[in-house]
Amino acid sequence: MISIASLSSTNPKRSGQVPSADLSRLQASSQAVESARHLRAVRIQTCAACISVGLEGAHAHQPPTTSSKSIQHVLDNSVQSQTFCQPASIQTSTRQRKVQQPSATLRGPITGPSGEIQSGACATENSRAGKEQQKWAAGRNVPLRSAEKDDQEQLSNSEIQGADASMTTFTASAIEPASNQAQWPREPTISHSRQSRATLTSAGLLSKPSFNLRGRLAPLGALSYPGLLESSTSPYSSGFRSIKIGIETEFYLAGLQGWLNHSSLDGFTAILTRQHNQQVPVQHSRMREYLRPYKYQGPYTQWCLVKEESLMSFGIPWGIELVSPLFRAFPGSRWREDVEATWAYLSANYDIAGNALAGTHIHIGLEPDYSLTDLKRIAQAVIHFETAFEALVPRCRRGNIHAKSNWLDAPGLAQSGRSRPESIAAVENVICFGDLVNLLHPTLLPGGQYDRSFSWNFCSWYDKRSIEFRKPPASLTSKDALSWTELAMSFVQASSLVVSSEELQKIPPTVGGLRWFLRNFGNEPGVNQPGRLERLWRSAEPSAILEPTSQVSGLPEQERLQLEKRLRTMVLADRRRIEESIKNAHGVYW
Repeated sequence: MISIASLSSTNPKRSGQVPSADLSRLQASSQAVESARHLRAVRIQTCAACISVGLEGAHAHQPPTTSSKSIQHVLDNSVQSQTFCQPASIQTSTRQRKVQQPSATLRGPITGPSGEIQSGACATENSRAGKEQQKWAAGRNVPLRSAEKDDQEQLSNSEIQGADASMTTFTASAIEPASNQAQWPREPTISHSRQSRATLTSAGLLSKPSFNLRGRLAPLGALSYPGLLESSTSPYSSGFRSIKIGIETEFYLAGLQGWLNHSSLDGFTAILTRQHNQQVPVQHSRMREYLRPYKYQGPYTQWCLVKEESLMSFGIPWGIELVSPLFRAFPGSRWREDVEATWAYLSANYDIAGNALAGTHIHIGLEPDYSLTDLKRIAQAVIHFETAFEALVPRCRRGNIHAKSNWLDAPGLAQSGRSRPESIAAVENVICFGDLVNLLHPTLLPGGQYDRSFSWNFCSWYDKRSIEFRKPPASLTSKDALSWTELAMSFVQASSLVVSSEELQKIPPTVGGLRWFLRNFGNEPGVNQPGRLERLWRSAEPSAILEPTSQVSGLPEQERLQLEKRLRTMVLADRRRIEESIKNAHGVYW
């Protein structure tokens, strides 16, 4: 290539020297090209720096800008379809749909599942794709959803809505995009009906910071789990803690058609998973195509099938455990659709059965992670409301060896002579998580391992940063799975917001008291669906309580009999205490 300098040094008659006016234009054009290249390099470096410190959703700094018309001309014509910052890409296939983490080396335009061009947090200079790119939120993989569309998609079934006029209502302002530019929704507000205000005041709770008041909205970071591909609508409040959910359910499966069955569990699993991934729409999570090892430690990115030894199955129907991907719930998330899609496939192709041996285990985590205060409040609520949970579960799950009482069977609580109120006080006094586990879980297993087989398993915080709810029966339908998950999720949310153990113990530990507790403390707009709990509330009277049955083991016969007798005496005393507290309770709890 001949440089401008060489052109200016040649004889104009021999080589056709460029006139001075043209030479000036060429020099300006060359400078514009170099400036454009420099600007593009700076922008890419800027975006890479933002990604490296986790600022995918919103840059902490702005890339340099210029008002040069020549540079803008070069950008519009020479760098036509380039954008300077790209978000995570979505790859869709019939086999698996993945979300890739943002990378500083991404190049070229990326399209979403409907063909929209996805833009990053930096403003694009490409006018051709501008309108399409503005449909996408900064740093997001999915388009924002308007409040009107969300309203249209709200479940109309009264069983799902389950609204109660007396409960506290939360009203979030609608998303109002201006000029097709994605906007964060405004801060939610809290309103109380006259009846609910009187209710809360009489209970002594309205004046206290019991409710999780939401702060300014912050952008949602990059999604990490395939189960969240269709989960998003709008960013959540910086005051709201997103909820991590894992569902494990045990049941027996037999194919409705002969070709779906197989004489080996491996063969049965291969057929089931292959058909699942072919029949379930690709926007939902895939299923691992072979049995997952029992001691698997993640990542939990797909549905998995696990051989469940406790079900003692040696042929059709096969006893098996279904493990979900790790979901995340936040305002507007649609993780429930994944659950419904997988259960719809199973219900259409298999006979699903359960028994007393089969149960559902639900893992609930928070982001940011649980603090020691959170764990103490949740443990105290578990002990306090145990009689309500016992009344809610079916008879086959009462006294289950794999879901023991967190009070009666805890070595540091009832077995040490502590009543429920004394146990709640003991939890309040712990100063570290290890002390809390020593109170709640015995170390009777080989190798000094903690026994996890309690109704609420706090040991899973060690390796999964979650609390596991093990009390529910087998989930034979998606309604079963989602109802029990809603119960666990709402209970953890509500318990973590309690001001003090004294305030907690003012609420009667009945089914009606538990319902009031969840309605007023564990109901986040766009996250919770309290109507899913109606089928559980209908299974017991509001005043119902049921003391658990102890499962004493690992002791010599004489010692065991003495301990069981002492525990029965404590149970009778606890029932009398609860009945007395119900008489003195406020009517607002009913």
